[in-house]
Amino acid sequence: MYIYKEINIDEYFKDKEKFSLIDVRSESEYAEDHIEGAINIPILNDQERILVGTQYKEKGVKAAKVMARHLTLPKMLDKLNNIYTFLEKTKRIPLIYCARGGDRSGIVSTFLAMENNYVFRLSGGYKAYRRYVLDYFSNSFHKKIKVFYGMTGTGKTEVLTELIKYKLPVIDLEKLANNRGSVFGHIGLGKQPSQKKFDSDLFNALNCIDKEYIIVEGESKKIGRLYIPEQFYDKMISGDHYLIDCALKYRTDRIIRDYGGYLNDNKQELIRSIGVLKTHIGKDKTDWLINKFELGMLEEVVGFLLVNYYDILYKKNRKSKNTYIGVYASDEVINCAEKISLDIN
Repeated sequence: MYIYKEINIDEYFKDKEKFSLIDVRSESEYAEDHIEGAINIPILNDQERILVGTQYKEKGVKAAKVMARHLTLPKMLDKLNNIYTFLEKTKRIPLIYCARGGDRSGIVSTFLAMENNYVFRLSGGYKAYRRYVLDYFSNSFHKKIKVFYGMTGTGKTEVLTELIKYKLPVIDLEKLANNRGSVFGHIGLGKQPSQKKFDSDLFNALNCIDKEYIIVEGESKKIGRLYIPEQFYDKMISGDHYLIDCALKYRTDRIIRDYGGYLNDNKQELIRSIGVLKTHIGKDKTDWLINKFELGMLEEVVGFLLVNYYDILYKKNRKSKNTYIGVYASDEVINCAEKISLDIN
């Protein structure tokens, strides 16, 4: 009998460098989220999973298993060859996982064990990994968070990017979320990752940092449609707070520079985003802004939005939280980052 070995998620993370991860779930399951470093070799693709699922609902477990066998076995040789090609490159021990540590990972692990004495399957599959990530944020994340706040256009992201050059432990939450964290935050960036993928990417980023603290930009609980993990956000609120500030002219110029490249390809999307503000600033002002935007009067549009929408919203949200350890002027981003690096280090 060919036997593979089981390993749980805690054991994997204690010695993960010796394993080659192979995710045998469907392509959409993998795309939604997966364990970092895993390759995807689906045993059943999305369409085949639907067929098997329908068979299960209509005719029961046995009929579904028979269908899965007929769909899987004719292609198994190709799947195994792809796995062996991957393993030949990595020279590591294969670790197979599916959604829950069930039939999909079991059948692949069994086939691999015919030729390999060291084949492992992840107990509980992806579900076990997901629980591990959530438990990390709930019980195991203890780093101090230094949070840099500032009104829209003060260049917080630019400053934090400069801080990376000083080897400081910066995590760009907006980059992980693929959203700039405002009503215009999605423009030109494409689709956001899933909530699970965002959580995983943040988990992976945190585990690459060996310092006792991390640096992030101040955010609301949501970045676009994604939520910052609750316990992580609580630590942001209770962490060390700093303020980045600069003159309105610099803020206006920065916004125009950052979004100017999207004017041709994303003009209608920008207009729709301005229209979303109707409930906040009224129809007349929204129509006025759209008209000015279409006339190319960007400085007037951006200046109005900063003063009459973003600044008001920012001051409202920060009203009871305006104590800062340090305040830094970002008119010159490089100088600002240098001053911060000296103070923090």
